[in-house]
Amino acid sequence: MGAEVVCAAIQRYISFMKQSLSGKSVSVFFLLAACCFPFGAVDAQESGGGASPALVEYRRKIYTAYYASSMDVWKTAIDEMEAAKKKNVAYLLDLLNYQYGYIGWCIGEERTAEAERYLARAEENLGLLRERAAPSSTLLAYQAALTGFRIGLSPISAPFIGPGAVEAAKASLEADNENPFAHLQYGNVLFYMPGLFGGSREKALFHYQTAATLMERRPQAVSYTHL
Repeated sequence: MGAEVVCAAIQRYISFMKQSLSGKSVSVFFLLAACCFPFGAVDAQESGGGASPALVEYRRKIYTAYYASSMDVWKTAIDEMEAAKKKNVAYLLDLLNYQYGYIGWCIGEERTAEAERYLARAEENLGLLRERAAPSSTLLAYQAALTGFRIGLSPISAPFIGPGAVEAAKASLEADNENPFAHLQYGNVLFYMPGLFGGSREKALFHYQTAATLMERRPQAVSYTHL
């Protein structure tokens, strides 16, 4: 069921992007909406094995929050997860995943201060993962995503940190061209980057569609399949 939900969200995202290409007005909220689902990328190789009962329960809470459109429940869950003293790689991957979704929602709702606060936490958790886990396409994709959020919150920083997002997104695809999350993030880079610097909304749509196709083909890449 989870894969179908996420694929549907990506298809809506693609639809919104196509509206933007056709000149129709598209609100920032809808453009960021696809950030708000837990996108997965926690596989056995990266997470180091099975999940603890506590982690399984948090996955259920996020799943329920997504279906109920209850961001208060979502926020409570990630706050509880952040407060835990012991966090293994699987736990940190899930927490980063859910923080990623919550930050996207905060930006879409123009809750800038809250987005900044959770982005700082997500960046710290990504740093921990880079220390503890083997390099992977997924971690590089999150690096690109969080840098994109940072630029969204402070556009003036784009010339300084934007190239890092581009390189991370490219490296993510090079590491695993079958990773749907990598295609989503590279699509975001291409969509929002000025054409002068290599951006292309047409190419971005190709990567969004590829992400949806890969998720249909690889449902295990969607975190809901762990429930």
